[in-house]
Amino acid sequence: MSRKVFVAGASGVIGKALLKLLVAADYSVYGATRRAEKVKDIEATGATAVVVDVYDAERLNEELVRIQPWAVIHQLTDLPHGLSPELMAKAVENNGLSVRRQAFYFQSLACQGQQMATFRQEVL
Repeated sequence: MSRKVFVAGASGVIGKALLKLLVAADYSVYGATRRAEKVKDIEATGATAVVVDVYDAERLNEELVRIQPWAVIHQLTDLPHGLSPELMAKAVENNGLSVRRQAFYFQSLACQGQQMATFRQEVL
């Protein structure tokens, strides 16, 4: 039996690509989305869709207890209404040169008993 992986934020561009990679690597993949209309997109990757709002802690806990994942991957993101990827790219182009520090945060997965990744800041 393959290891179970729960991906929060599975219906986004990166989330869906990640689901495909995990399924191809023979994991039993559960993709979480808060919107029922995204279920078909998740299931098209070969993953099992789980409709749950991660801000509903009680309901999320119920799903995690039910699934018993080996790993949980945090891939959540939510663009504010009206903020498009095009606007984000323009902001990076306009403001990127003024950045003197760069922070790297590697979203990580933590397996039971292993330490989570930490935040690290680099000065350019």
